[in-house]
Amino acid sequence: MERYNQYFVLCARILMSIVFLLNGFGIINQGIPAKEMIERGVPPAIVPVAMLAGRLFEVAAGFGLAIGIFPRLCALALFAFLVPATNSKFGNSAIAMPLDGIALQTLKTAVVNEDLDLVIC
Repeated sequence: MERYNQYFVLCARILMSIVFLLNGFGIINQGIPAKEMIERGVPPAIVPVAMLAGRLFEVAAGFGLAIGIFPRLCALALFAFLVPATNSKFGNSAIAMPLDGIALQTLKTAVVNEDLDLVIC
């Protein structure tokens, strides 16, 4: 059973990282979040830089998670990135998304359960 468990963990890591890699490579459209950032007061000149920084971070941490290079650190970093990016209860954060996106973003962090022994509900 232990042998199967390690394969399930590997499969979960790869599937979880696919979402971040798709977003990081720009396959998932980021037009709406960029528009929301501008509406919340972020200068339009900074929005592309912030979006590029977020994408680079997602690609680096996504690859680390999928390949298994510092998986706990990558999972924790992605979780720390998603909390302010998905929860608008933190105030008028420029990168906050509507509350209906929280469930989807929380599902992305399910891999944290194995890596950090932390269940995110």
